[in-house]
Amino acid sequence: MVDTSRAPAARVRVRGAGSFDARTRAAGIMRLRPRPMGVERTHREERVGSSGFLKALSRRSPEGVRTVVIREQPARAPDELLWRLTVPQYHEMTRTGILSDDDPVELLEGWLVTRRPKNPAHRLATRLVRTALEKAIPPGWFVEAQEPITLETSEPEPDVVVARGDPRDYADHHPGPDDLALVVEVADATLDRDRHLKGRIYAGAGIPVYWILNLAERRLEVYAEPARTAEGSEFRRREVFEPGHAVPLVVGGAGVTSLSVGDFLP
Repeated sequence: MVDTSRAPAARVRVRGAGSFDARTRAAGIMRLRPRPMGVERTHREERVGSSGFLKALSRRSPEGVRTVVIREQPARAPDELLWRLTVPQYHEMTRTGILSDDDPVELLEGWLVTRRPKNPAHRLATRLVRTALEKAIPPGWFVEAQEPITLETSEPEPDVVVARGDPRDYADHHPGPDDLALVVEVADATLDRDRHLKGRIYAGAGIPVYWILNLAERRLEVYAEPARTAEGSEFRRREVFEPGHAVPLVVGGAGVTSLSVGDFLP
């Protein structure tokens, strides 16, 4: 019997990354030794890497050395049923460090959903809304920005909320539906998600008033009267306020004042 463990292994070059031999390639280990390539003929092959989403384009040079150009492919949702997380499971993942503050995700209806990056206009609009609300809310309430709230099957991180009490009241838990007078999302690329998925979540939780500051159309959408129906959860009342309009601020079921929509827009 021939001992193949010491036999020379075939060499595979990887453009822009390094090289494998047959044994390390089978194990998914790449040796980082970049080399320039010349390419003559090509053929395709599929290779699943550690991430599960690598596609390799294999080429053979005039010298007979094969070149593998690895391209990352977008992940596709599997056809199989997925596991949905409960809020306590999500908290445990955070507590044990499986998820950290640096992970751009939030729990929406049991799914881990990626949070979109915030552009300068989004950041500024969030600051403008927060500043306007801080000046207007009555005693016994405070304004929080981009922090978690705990709902039945979700833990979103709205751009702005008006919460009951004092921040110190929440040293060991996040505000819940009964603690919230207003939830605000600043929407640009997230407009569809904020209107439908998050609107359904906030209505189902009984959030009394939900604002969407629609940056693309430069207007404020106000949703109220949350209700659960046979088809799901929804807000029964929707109003749209344009720049120059004054939107009523309702806190704890009582009208407090009116705020200019133009003060929220960048």
